[in-house]
Amino acid sequence: MARKAIEPSNLLYHFLQHDLAADDVWLFHALVARLVVRLGVWMPVDVYARLPILVPYARRDPSCRGSVRHGKPDAWGSPDENGYFRDDNSLVKGVPRSMMVSSTLEQYSDRHVTSGFVACHVWREIAGDQLASRNPLTYSFVPNLVWLPAQVAGLTDREGSFAQQFLQALSHRIYRSAEVARGHSGIVGAAWGLIPIPNGIPDAALPDAAELNYFVADEAFFRRRAHTICAVAAALRTGAPTGKIVSRRYTDGIPAVAPTSRAALAQVLERYATAIAAPGASTE
Repeated sequence: MARKAIEPSNLLYHFLQHDLAADDVWLFHALVARLVVRLGVWMPVDVYARLPILVPYARRDPSCRGSVRHGKPDAWGSPDENGYFRDDNSLVKGVPRSMMVSSTLEQYSDRHVTSGFVACHVWREIAGDQLASRNPLTYSFVPNLVWLPAQVAGLTDREGSFAQQFLQALSHRIYRSAEVARGHSGIVGAAWGLIPIPNGIPDAALPDAAELNYFVADEAFFRRRAHTICAVAAALRTGAPTGKIVSRRYTDGIPAVAPTSRAALAQVLERYATAIAAPGASTE
């Protein structure tokens, strides 16, 4: 009989999800909450205020990745029929690459996240039986994202699970009453309108938002993000851009997008970039 090896990469997840949850659900809830609070990293409120949607020109499309086995070409980065960048979570995952973390944990403070972290979507399902990741409004919406170590992230994948509900309640506490740039009020209101209000976790069970870990954004971060958004908008306006716009595949695919769709998305992105540069407070 062939011997099976213990797989350490999934050991913690399986112990928590399958053993502890069955043996002691209260301890399971307490431990999961502790892991999420102490090990999750969120975008700070100042990023939410000025850049509430991290990559407003993209949406998730799992079908974009090719398969050699099935003879399917890779289409990551190509524009869809409305001009949106077809992503597989790569763009979102890479946004905080240059950002340090502010934390009371010695292992986190003044360090940056690595490939061992997952950019998790806090809400999987939104209004109208949609998947949040497929909608450009909610795909990279700051309140819908948290970075977690891979084994902890796996606990949040189950729809309606305690871990997922706890994240949703935390996100609501951090961002829902925060001010956003005046120019973002419409798009932020539309995004929140798609997100179900969390009701599974009492407010008294949540930590103070100041206890959480956050990325740190400087002015250069906002300039880089605004520059990319403006470049995408300009490429959509011209209809025949040159050079690399986010990816070569996106540049090459823009001419095939209908002019009306290109113009509509370009207008959205231009207004969005203007609000990043001149925030001006507005309460959502």
